[in-house]
Amino acid sequence: MTTEDTNRLPEIVQYLRENPTPAGPVDIPGQPPVIIHYHQAPPPPPPPPAKPTVAEQMIPWLYFALMACIIGTICVAILATFAVILLVSLVGVAIVIALLAYLVRSMNEGAAVKALARDRGKRTK
Repeated sequence: MTTEDTNRLPEIVQYLRENPTPAGPVDIPGQPPVIIHYHQAPPPPPPPPAKPTVAEQMIPWLYFALMACIIGTICVAILATFAVILLVSLVGVAIVIALLAYLVRSMNEGAAVKALARDRGKRTK
């Protein structure tokens, strides 16, 4: 820039602030307006989807099998727990029944021995 341009710089800035340039096409007196046209071809169609591979086709089935195995394992664990609880309960009930049968038998044997001793005239302790 020369010194002449530097001296006029504030005047140019003030002029541009007072007269902003329009955003659209500029009409110059005596000339036809300039209109800008954009001609663009339509975008190409998207490519066809790729055929899924065997691995991609198997992923849903493998996921289903994995979930079935997990759910099956949880169900078997729960059933096994119930089976163990049931087995322990049945063994406990069987032991209680056996003890009661033993006690009843012992009481009946004791009563029979006392009755036998009484019949013979013997005295028991």
